[in-house]
Amino acid sequence: MPQLSFFRILLIALVCFSSLLFASPNFFYSTVDKKLNNPTQTSSWPDFLPSTLVKLGLDLRGGVYMLLEVKTDDVELVWEISRNNQLFPHLYSPLPLNMVSQVYRIFIDDEGKHIIPEQVLNN
Repeated sequence: MPQLSFFRILLIALVCFSSLLFASPNFFYSTVDKKLNNPTQTSSWPDFLPSTLVKLGLDLRGGVYMLLEVKTDDVELVWEISRNNQLFPHLYSPLPLNMVSQVYRIFIDDEGKHIIPEQVLNN
């Protein structure tokens, strides 16, 4: 087994420690994110620690929920029985964008329930 000098061990330890230090904001993402979004409020994240976060894509943040209103005149739909024994339309081919007539963004509340826009509920 090769012998490592004290300076090599020290250098390796410093590199590992600094890597953990600079990656630490990502282990406490919500705490650092609150501090960055509300800099005037007091935060549990210390000022002397780095506060740069890795930008998470939509797939890592939970995605985006959308409801599409589609003109079904020229789209080939397959009607299948759903879980509650009612017919439900399925599209197994690419959806041309010109067939989408309206896009609604669906939000999720703190309890995990979907918030459907009023325009959809009124139709």
